[in-house]
Amino acid sequence: MLARKPSSSVWPHLVMALAVLVLPLPAVADGEKCRAAILTASARYSEARMKTLARCEDRVLTGRLAADTVCVDEPATSLRIEKAAAKLRQEIDRACGGADRACGVGGDDVDLVAAGWGIGSCRDLAQNGCAMPVVDCADVASCVTCVGNAATTEPLNLLTAEMDPNAPKSREVLGCQRAAVKQFAKLLGSRIKLGSRCWGKVLKGKAVAPCPVPGDGRTAVSLDAATSKFVTSVCRACGGADRECDADVGAAPGSGGGDDLAPAALGAASVCPARMEPVSGDSCGGVIASVSDYANCAICAASFSTSCAALATVPADGDYPAACNDAIPTPTPSPTPAPTPVATATPPATGLDYFVDGLSGDDGNIGTNVAAPWRTLEKVSGSSFQPGDRILFKRGSQFTGCVTIYGDGTEGAPITISAYGAGEAPAFSNPDHSTCNGNAMRIRGDYQVVEDLYFHHTAPAPDDSGFVEVWAVGALHVSLGNDHVVIRNNEFANIPKAIQSYSQHSLITENYIHDTNLGQSNGMLSDPWWGPVGIQLGIGNQEVSYNVIENMYAIGGEFGADGGAIEVDDGRNHKDNIHIHHNRTSRNMGFTEISWWDDIQKMASTNVSIHHNTSRDFQSFVLWWAPTSASMIENNTIIRTDNEYTGPFDGVFFMDARPADIRLTKNIVVTDGDLTESIFIEGFDGGVEDVDHFDNLYWHADGGVIELGLPLGPGEVLDDPLFVDWIAGDYRLHPSSPATGWGAWDGD
Repeated sequence: MLARKPSSSVWPHLVMALAVLVLPLPAVADGEKCRAAILTASARYSEARMKTLARCEDRVLTGRLAADTVCVDEPATSLRIEKAAAKLRQEIDRACGGADRACGVGGDDVDLVAAGWGIGSCRDLAQNGCAMPVVDCADVASCVTCVGNAATTEPLNLLTAEMDPNAPKSREVLGCQRAAVKQFAKLLGSRIKLGSRCWGKVLKGKAVAPCPVPGDGRTAVSLDAATSKFVTSVCRACGGADRECDADVGAAPGSGGGDDLAPAALGAASVCPARMEPVSGDSCGGVIASVSDYANCAICAASFSTSCAALATVPADGDYPAACNDAIPTPTPSPTPAPTPVATATPPATGLDYFVDGLSGDDGNIGTNVAAPWRTLEKVSGSSFQPGDRILFKRGSQFTGCVTIYGDGTEGAPITISAYGAGEAPAFSNPDHSTCNGNAMRIRGDYQVVEDLYFHHTAPAPDDSGFVEVWAVGALHVSLGNDHVVIRNNEFANIPKAIQSYSQHSLITENYIHDTNLGQSNGMLSDPWWGPVGIQLGIGNQEVSYNVIENMYAIGGEFGADGGAIEVDDGRNHKDNIHIHHNRTSRNMGFTEISWWDDIQKMASTNVSIHHNTSRDFQSFVLWWAPTSASMIENNTIIRTDNEYTGPFDGVFFMDARPADIRLTKNIVVTDGDLTESIFIEGFDGGVEDVDHFDNLYWHADGGVIELGLPLGPGEVLDDPLFVDWIAGDYRLHPSSPATGWGAWDGD
């Protein structure tokens, strides 16, 4: 297998390459302000230029611009770049141009020596013509613009120079080319942004020079993650049917090996130009014989350009490396393929604590000190967090609106969103659907943990909403593609929906969810078709356990009463491997519903387990509309004697579409005379007849006749289970119970 991370020869570049590098300078106030502005403006310009050029190159590849278009000269692209350059000059004018905010005018400019620019001339980058005199801050603006141009043009040209838009190509090849350009623009933009942020903190005394190490304690890890993401994305687009860069090691150069696309077919150069990283002295280059080589060559180009731009953009006291001032050499093909890249270990995540105090914080604070916390949700939403980070909200704080948590943790170092201090849990509310669809918190990253928070009074979807609008609602919303999320030990109150989760390999556990938001839409999730929901799952591979869910119902709507504890919806995604166990629910309009007919697409379920739950709800225990296989309902205690409200289905087990490959065993079901339908309800397609039911107990608490709806199965009994005190909610069994080992509470 070829590495999906850069080779060891490339790796040092990734750590050292920064879009902007700043060295310590005298503490002169105006000089510091000017220096910081040059840092920020340069980064913004380079990032904007890269995105603009990449957008143009994509339009050329897809035929929306002529094949012979030179993107830097294309009118719309050129105009955008000119605007970005004008903004750079304006920002430097304001910070460095004195009282009149105009560099080179009035004789009141900030002293260049104080700003670290007393070097006399601009540093060149690969002989791109940047070696111009620097006598005032207007010259500084021209210098960093030139350096930014050189740093973004050369690496992008490496990817696109031999891509022929006129050449016949498959959909796969075009997709690979487009992904390479798009993802490389993201990579370079990330490196620019990360470098600027790190050194911005150094300038403010909130991080330690140099960046990335020690820096702010996280930039090296972030550079690693951004580069790994680039390689992964390219491999997914260019790695053939298995979406992996797994070309055979012994494959002929250019063959692509395995099922990877061949570099020659992509328009890649046959040889990666040799170049030397200016700080470490490491070099790279060689034959491009695989997609991994292609990706690593692009990373090498980015490393060289951004490292040299760093040293040119903010001058140092030392000499400018000769390697940066040399023209990019013309590559000489190597007679043998470059060595197969070897994966390197990801540096361990350090993790920082970020404190947010909604009462006395200040967004101008560092945030990573408990004595200097942030204040607003906007500050948190505008940040991207790293493995091991914790975002801690002060207890007693109340936040209104929407906060989005960006960033990927890892299995060993998740990002944690939690509380600090003493008192009530930090409270989050969002009664305005026009803001984030009424979400109070959005999770947008892998391996995040949400715990010890309080969510309340969030907004429903508008009346008569469709599927997509309803699935976008939720006090806590986890969107598709953000996996391995843990939601635990939170409280949700007065909400139309507590949790909407599209997170695979997730865990929703030990939460207390209760009461709908009666102040909006009559308590409905969307009047008249959707009642309130405790937890809604939009994809499989999820676990829901040890939660308490109460009073998720609303009176009215199309069905007279509606709602539910747990629903599995959205047939656009699979419904496999869902495990719902050890939950306690009461006074909800049903325990579990699994959609099929009333959905965007019909999606069967598989390996769904519902066990050791205690349900004292209205309506059915399960409304299992979808056909299913390898599923089970076991060891549940189901009390259907509280029939204050009923919906359209008043039985206990409703199975509709066939096959209904469900093992139903060791459950205890208690009913009374108010149950209007049989325990097993016949669905439209007869799925209930497929259920394999055995060793269950059914008891009519009023002494009436049990209407089972099906013949008794093997080992099934009609008898009093002998609870300790089921009226009071004690469902433990006496030793003489005929249901020993059954239900949710016998020895468990």
